[in-house]
Amino acid sequence: MLCDQPHVTPPLLQQLQTEFAASHLPLVASRYDNGQMGVPLLVGRSLFGELAQLQGDGGAKARPRLDN
Repeated sequence: MLCDQPHVTPPLLQQLQTEFAASHLPLVASRYDNGQMGVPLLVGRSLFGELAQLQGDGGAKARPRLDN
């Protein structure tokens, strides 16, 4: 989790976990008011290897599709 997200609350994290469990997707991200996807997000273990190979400071944004 990023340390510069002071508005991340326990209920928001619970909502992410609930959506992650219900969706069966390998990644669930927050959606901002402007429709953009971003952090915080939950990443399933199936993506750990792929994310570990990312380089630079783009994080999961470096994936071709955040919702894939």
